[in-house]
Amino acid sequence: MPRDPSLQKLLDTMPAIDFDTVPLEELRRANIATVQGDAIRDEGIRYAQLLRAAGIPVEHRNHEDLVHAFCTLAPQVPAAARALDDSLAAHSTGLA
Repeated sequence: MPRDPSLQKLLDTMPAIDFDTVPLEELRRANIATVQGDAIRDEGIRYAQLLRAAGIPVEHRNHEDLVHAFCTLAPQVPAAARALDDSLAAHSTGLA
């Protein structure tokens, strides 16, 4: 999905996450949800890939039909409610 030029300009001025300085060895597991309509989706996908490469168990789901802050839409949008339920279940499993 091509980014809007004005959004790309804004993203270019924001500080990026330096994944090389994240202490991955301290993580036990990760649950990552990304959505198609999110300016930082690619960063979430890359983070999941880096964690997997470091041997960290990762559950990553990209929700193709949702946008950033989908959790706030859960009361009105069935797909958002399902994605929120999935995320909560994944986090509950990770904490058990």
